[in-house]
Amino acid sequence: MNPIIQERRAETVARMKEILNLPGNITAIKGNNLGDDAVLALVRFRYLLYLDLSGCEQMTDRAATGLASLSSLRYLSLAACERITDVTLERLTKLRNLEELDLSFDNVITDRGIFYLAQMPVLRMLDLNWCYDVGDLGLQVLSNCKTLEVISLWSLEGITDEGVAALARLPRLKRLELPEFSSIGDRGMAELGARAMALEELRLDHLKYLTDEGLFQLSGCRNLRRLSIEECPKVSEAGIIKLQAALPSCQIIHK
Repeated sequence: MNPIIQERRAETVARMKEILNLPGNITAIKGNNLGDDAVLALVRFRYLLYLDLSGCEQMTDRAATGLASLSSLRYLSLAACERITDVTLERLTKLRNLEELDLSFDNVITDRGIFYLAQMPVLRMLDLNWCYDVGDLGLQVLSNCKTLEVISLWSLEGITDEGVAALARLPRLKRLELPEFSSIGDRGMAELGARAMALEELRLDHLKYLTDEGLFQLSGCRNLRRLSIEECPKVSEAGIIKLQAALPSCQIIHK
């Protein structure tokens, strides 16, 4: 998922020497294969707004102590940092200005870690793609994070209509990418149609329990502008046409 906050001037660093040579007022850094010591060396950059540590596979929870001191951060990517756990998420609650967080492919994270994320006061974007141990319980807790606008949940097959119902209570939710091959069905769509009034974009993929009846419940999402429906075998062309008539301003992509 593309970040809301775009930073094209990030300085790329791969070694400790490069970090030590950076100016103290730098605002954006992209780290390549950094380990704990290198990440901890970033604590001196108190003006950092954007930090991309995606793919830093050697980084562990030990580095989170340093990350938690970067109080100005607005964007943080820990994607594919496969050794971090819920311990890191607990420490990240100190980042009170963080708006966007990418945890995709961090498959050791559990629902317990989501409890900590729900405490972040201005979090707008959260990417949990391929965090396989996150389920309905985590989403129920996440529903307390009222600032969330964008959530991506690819491949979280354990999520059900209960989890979708929880997310539907988020008053600012604009974009939701639901997991493929899950048991999400008509009830989840009914909850979105009844509650998710700010929703603008929705992804539905390989949902075998979703029917035309459930799909039409999305007609309640009057601000929906883009709907992607892929490989949902019980959704028919007639169902698509009926929903399109109810939401004429919505771009419906059906595969």
